[in-house]
Amino acid sequence: MAVEIQAEMPFFESAEDATYTAILASRKTIKEVAVGLWPHLCMDSAYARLKGALSAERPEKLAADEHLFIANFCGQWHFLHYVENQCHHSGTRKVEPADELATLQEAILKGQRELTQSLNRFNSLRAGAK
Repeated sequence: MAVEIQAEMPFFESAEDATYTAILASRKTIKEVAVGLWPHLCMDSAYARLKGALSAERPEKLAADEHLFIANFCGQWHFLHYVENQCHHSGTRKVEPADELATLQEAILKGQRELTQSLNRFNSLRAGAK
């Protein structure tokens, strides 16, 4: 079995730095990302809010879910690398949606089988107790 060599993780000063780098790497404009993140706001308001949240000098900050939305929207996972580094972890791997779907489907089917077996046993015990 071949040992997978870990790529060196990038270094980011902050979560905002990682997310801003992800936006730049995606070649999407900040306005595109801002409107995707906050579609209920007008473009200029969303843009100003995102620029403020990505600035270290401003008090506005993005929630973790917002960082994750941007990572998925941009297809760049710099924020995850930042989190791994801050938590002293490594090894985040992408799971394809089809693979996750298959895993969830198997878990559901297994659970249904177990529930059916328990229900059958329950019914047989209940019938015998009468």
